[in-house]
Amino acid sequence: MALRRAKVFEIAAAVETALRATDTAPEAPTLNGTVLWAELTAGDLTQAQSEGAIAGLAFTVTCQARI
Repeated sequence: MALRRAKVFEIAAAVETALRATDTAPEAPTLNGTVLWAELTAGDLTQAQSEGAIAGLAFTVTCQARI
């Protein structure tokens, strides 16, 4: 189960990194100028073990949009 859980959080970290401005990508994604900022704000981990181990993470991306 730990391996599945680690993989789920690795994927969530990749999404969070894609939303963040960094030294190599100083501009955060703006969806063609419609979003001022976006961030991962919530996550809900689901795990189950029956014939095999599964793990999933439903997460929320919150953004401030231009009006």
